[in-house]
Parts: sequence; structure tokens; C-alpha cells
Amino acid sequence: MYHNDVLKFSCEIPANWKPKAGLAALFSGKNKATLAHIEGRGTATITATPLAQTTLQDKQARGETIKQELATGPAKGVAVTVETSSPVGGEDNAVCAEYPRYGVWRGAPCQWRVGRVSILHNNLEYRIDWETSHDFHDGAQQIIASFKFDE
Repeated sequence: MYHNDVLKFSCEIPANWKPKAGLAALFSGKNKATLAHIEGRGTATITATPLAQTTLQDKQARGETIKQELATGPAKGVAVTVETSSPVGGEDNAVCAEYPRYGVWRGAPCQWRVGRVSILHNNLEYRIDWETSHDFHDGAQQIIASFKFDE
């Protein structure tokens, strides 16, 4: 189990994942933590920041905003799936978005999954931005499913 005392959350670290090397300073005093697959097949970055707009407290509005951000940026031209019915970290206000990305891994074509989870907790927006090759998608899902707030 991974505990982050600065952001006050914990989650399971999947097999072959670890806190990203060289970012130890980020775990003490900053609002960001990154977990990564040891072979580079996936990352999950957790941040906590004040919510940008009060209108985004509504999860449907936040879901549309996230979908638009992704669709006009990294997911341009790709279908973005948004789901708002599953709680994350014990919060019913979670928004989960994801989309496929195609690329190359060590010279071979590879499909990746990319996503963002947005959770409101104690006046902060916690985001889990993740990216995995399709065969390591379970690692990101394990982090999200086990994510909880340490109070």
C-alpha cells in the first residue's frame, strides 16, 4: 500500500509499479505524486489543486469540461468516454474519462489507454491522470479502484 502524507491519500501499488524515481522531492511538500510501471508501460500522476470554477462542482459539467479538454488536446479526433456513476475514494462525485491512443513501443505498434479521474474532496480537485499500454491497463485500474483518502 502506498501512502502519501502530503496529499493525504493511499492506494495499492500494482506489481511492477513504483513511485517514480527521481521525484522524491515531489512527495514532500508538493501537490503531485507519480507512480510508474518499471518498464515504462504506464504512469499514474495524482495531483490536488483548488477547483478552477465553482460550476465544476457538478460532476456532469465537470465531465463535459474534461471531455472537451481531452478532445481538443491529446485526444483530438478520438472518441473520449466519460463515466460519472462510479464512486472513487468514497466520493460519489467522481468523473472518469478515457480514450485509446496508438503508438509504438520498442519498434512495434501498440495500443495505449489514457485517462483522467477527477474527484472533489475537502475543497480540492484530486486528479489521477494515467496512461498505460493496453496490456497493463489493469495496473491503472487497480490504483483507481484502491484509491482512498486518509483522514
